[in-house]
Amino acid sequence: MAGHDNTIHLNHPAPALTRRIALAAPGLGEWGAVGRARDLEDLHAALTREKRATLALTGLGGLGKTTLAAAYTEAYGRHYGLVAWIQAESPDLIPAQFQNLLRNVTGQEVPEAATTAALKALLGERDDWFLVFDNASSPGEIHGYVPAGDGRVLITTRNETWWNAHRRVIRLSPLSPANVRGWLREALPSEPETSRARLAERLGGLPLAVAQAIAYITSRPGETIDGYLERMADKEGQRVLLARKPPPGYPSPVATTWDIALSGLRTGQPEAAELLALLAYVSPDDIPFALLRGLEGVGDDLAGALDGLQSLGMVRCSTNSLGVHRLVQDISRWAAGEDEEKHRLDVWGTHLTALAPEHEDHGGFAWYTAAAPHVLRLCGHASRLRHATGDLADLAHRTGISLNDQAAHRLAATLFERSLELRYALSGDVRLPVGRTLGQLGVAHRGAGRLREATEALEESLAVLREAVSETHPDVARTLNNLGRTHTRTGRYEEAIACHLGARDRYRELHGPDHREVASSYVNLGVARLTNREPAEALRDLDEALAIFTRVLGPRHPQTAWTLGNTGLALLAAGRHADALRTYRRALEIFEEAYGPAHRDVALTLGGMGRAYAGLGHFDEATAFQEKGVAVLETIYGLQHDVVVRARAELDETRRARRGESSEDG
Repeated sequence: MAGHDNTIHLNHPAPALTRRIALAAPGLGEWGAVGRARDLEDLHAALTREKRATLALTGLGGLGKTTLAAAYTEAYGRHYGLVAWIQAESPDLIPAQFQNLLRNVTGQEVPEAATTAALKALLGERDDWFLVFDNASSPGEIHGYVPAGDGRVLITTRNETWWNAHRRVIRLSPLSPANVRGWLREALPSEPETSRARLAERLGGLPLAVAQAIAYITSRPGETIDGYLERMADKEGQRVLLARKPPPGYPSPVATTWDIALSGLRTGQPEAAELLALLAYVSPDDIPFALLRGLEGVGDDLAGALDGLQSLGMVRCSTNSLGVHRLVQDISRWAAGEDEEKHRLDVWGTHLTALAPEHEDHGGFAWYTAAAPHVLRLCGHASRLRHATGDLADLAHRTGISLNDQAAHRLAATLFERSLELRYALSGDVRLPVGRTLGQLGVAHRGAGRLREATEALEESLAVLREAVSETHPDVARTLNNLGRTHTRTGRYEEAIACHLGARDRYRELHGPDHREVASSYVNLGVARLTNREPAEALRDLDEALAIFTRVLGPRHPQTAWTLGNTGLALLAAGRHADALRTYRRALEIFEEAYGPAHRDVALTLGGMGRAYAGLGHFDEATAFQEKGVAVLETIYGLQHDVVVRARAELDETRRARRGESSEDG
């Protein structure tokens, strides 16, 4: 059953897809799922026997679990109304894939923090869906992501102890000798049948080993099965002599066939071999070509190196990126000494640091989104090797900041945690960078709604920074502001106000009274006072902020509009609806001029105008403005995000008031 290269890049929308295929399976490659026709039928029967089913497909690496799952989506995908393939090896990356799934199905953007709930709500309304979670490590890591509705879930895993009372386990078996001989007969028709039988026996019925043996023999002029069998014996003898076991999770024949291929590369194509060695340390999926150009040791002929790797089946290339088999990665690391491994991590750290754009530049969002899984994997290997590298610590920190700006807070938090692991292992005084990363970790936790964790990280950041720098250092002031905003979210208003006053005073001492950071502290202070039901004091602080921003940035700057929007909130709280409406109108003009009509700040300002009109008793105008604002927010965030839910609740309240109903009547 031959397949086609239909891989979808999960970090980009896929508008050409039908919405039935939300995230496509990887391509099956040249040979497809040889010898698995009966397994496919049995799998389909198991998945469709009941209205809902969750199956785990287990077995050692090399048995073809992923191939069988991909073949199933191709053979039986038409039976489902929605099909999606989730790479589950790194659970921290699942929310980003859920975002793309929802985008492809609904056409709407959903923030990372809301994706799991939004997907479960979507699937809870239908029973015609099929999800694959490929290469999961343990039930606990993906438990929170697996939907429980009336659909089908297939999990592939090398964890042969996988078990759950609510899930069934299917253990995949090796191919029969007859199937392997038939496969070899089709691929190597000129070889003697006795040689094919001997090779089939040595390969142990492992599809991955069979495919690799065929790729090696057919790609090297003059190579024969008998010569290949001699190479296998040599490799296995060397392994016994060195007392080396295959990589964990893989049987010996699979390790041997790939080890032969790697040895051939080192002799004939050293640049390709070096590229493959470096690829062992990044995420195996969706590696952009743009990250590979100029890598040390690869040379200028990246295309030639990739052609060599692809001819041996070691990588799969699509238009802009490639994937590499996990076994290739495992064997490359297995064959390397510790110093070699550390050198390759240093190469990646230097290379990506040089490539990375300014992390606070929104134009660099796409780069950091694409790089994040690979930075995460590199940091994991650095921790495994106890290899302290400042480049990777900095890169994880910068990537986390960009993802925070993109509202991918959970993945950002993981990157900050990896950065901290590496920083703690560095020699010298690391208190300042540690304090900064702890502060960013707190911001990420707050964005993800984990307010207790946010408070703890920010308080620890503040303590570390106070040891490392002077009390008037800008990082201390910045952390005080972030801690104050977190206290506001948790209802600790007096502590929030104290934090913002402390930040304001430090910024004044550092920069003088007319500075944007002083103004921002006044805005944060005003919001804290407003939530503490002190509208008069809040208006005083916001007026001070507005005056500073107007002097420093001008009357048409978005931060000036941001202050106007918060002033509108304070005016509404004070019952000054006409003044609030005028203030919101000024903010709306600035935001639309700066961002266009489809921006979050525009939508929130429209909602504020609606509340002001409602306060004046003009319910038709109020409804119109709030409906427009909700429509923009739904386009940005989807239906489930808390910002949208609050905006719709306010709109519903206005509609009831328009009909002369009270909230209790509704």
